[in-house]
Amino acid sequence: MNGSATRQGDAPGRDDARTRILDAARVAFAAYGYSGASLRSIAATAGVDVALTAYYFGNKHALYREVTSVIEGATTELADVMTRHRPEAGVRSTRVISESLHDEASRLAILSVVRTLFTPAGAGDPVHADVVDRTREFYAYAWSNPGTELADQAFAAMITGMFLAREVLGRYAGVRRSGAGLAAGLAELAALERADGLPAPTEWIVAGAVLAAAAARTESRGCHYRDDHPLRSEWWRRSVHVHRAETGLPAVVVDDVASAA
Repeated sequence: MNGSATRQGDAPGRDDARTRILDAARVAFAAYGYSGASLRSIAATAGVDVALTAYYFGNKHALYREVTSVIEGATTELADVMTRHRPEAGVRSTRVISESLHDEASRLAILSVVRTLFTPAGAGDPVHADVVDRTREFYAYAWSNPGTELADQAFAAMITGMFLAREVLGRYAGVRRSGAGLAAGLAELAALERADGLPAPTEWIVAGAVLAAAAARTESRGCHYRDDHPLRSEWWRRSVHVHRAETGLPAVVVDDVASAA
């Protein structure tokens, strides 16, 4: 029972509870993936008893499927682009991704899938293996056309990297920032890399550089406002360079001499 239809006789308050559960689930799955999210935390965020999640959605798996059902069309179209429209893959995939990003439910659904992919499967997790299998659909062209594996891997990495980098930067590196938030963003990127076990997509590297540079600059200037360092400092009229250290984490170097400009 997935609760997709309103139950006969449900009171308006209970129908509102179903919506709040679904909204809370979208955020939880997008932040922690399937195994990392719990029905109890989702129910607490929604302000309802955990028993109501079973009443409306049956179980956690059904709730996850409800959250991600909004992107079935986009997922199918991306797979089709990879297998049948190779010369136009860049333009077509960019359009699909852009449209998804402008719809909040779709954006959170895609993040739910990506987080699940990069989060280790928990005990009895019925979703992780399915997500991995669905991801392999992007490589269908490579299976029948040997020699294209690298291109398909790069394409898949670009998609996942784009969504996760955009999410992390949007949450922690907006115009208004804080040292604690920037540190949390860097820790989140590092945790994602460890869970994945593969080289980081370029988008993650760039996101890490932005976060590290902003964390190092302990002042506020232009579109960079630090809650914990609200004043502008002339000492910071100097360049900040970020490179990727051997550890895989961004390392920051600040010029010794301030710019004359």
